[in-house]
Amino acid sequence: MCIRDRVSIMYYVVKPPMFLMKARDFAEKAVRFEENGTFYQYSSSVPCEVYPEVKQYQRCETVFGGNILTKEGESYAYYTFSQVKVGNVPSALITSCLPGTAKSFHAKVSKELEKKMANTVSN
Repeated sequence: MCIRDRVSIMYYVVKPPMFLMKARDFAEKAVRFEENGTFYQYSSSVPCEVYPEVKQYQRCETVFGGNILTKEGESYAYYTFSQVKVGNVPSALITSCLPGTAKSFHAKVSKELEKKMANTVSN
């Protein structure tokens, strides 16, 4: 498989559980590959010149991200790690909503990435 076939631009939107916070969008370059039945994806943000910002969302910056999907027994295990800059968040929301809301937001981002990984496995 050519490296060109393993690299793509991903775009997705995550709507936070807090009504006062603007939805965030992500534009990332991703490299995907499979080795010994385990699927890997590594990503980081692309410049706005590559994928322009959408005015209704606040652009997040993925400094680095990684996802691993591997078979464990009869099912698959999904692992994710990332360092993301989410932009301005009102301090009142942070103090009143953490940690539950942050976990919920992280879960939504992870779910979107898991969908992208599932598409990689099925293709």
